[in-house]
Amino acid sequence: MKQTAVEFLWDMLSKGEFINDPEELFNQAKEMEKNQIKDAYNISWVLRDKPYATADKYYNETFKSK
Repeated sequence: MKQTAVEFLWDMLSKGEFINDPEELFNQAKEMEKNQIKDAYNISWVLRDKPYATADKYYNETFKSK
C-alpha cells in the first residue's frame, strides 16, 4: 500500500527528519500529493466521459493556483 502525502509528512515530522528544512519537506509532500491526484484521475479515466485531455490538464485546471 502506498503512503499518502499526509502520512509521509506526518512520519517525517514525527521522526524529526527535515526539521532544518521544513520547506523541502513541504515541497516533497506537495509533489507526492500532485502525483497521487494524477494517478487517481488516470485510474478513473475509463469510468467517465473524459472531460480533460490529460491528467496534467485536469490537475492544473482543478488544483493549481494561479
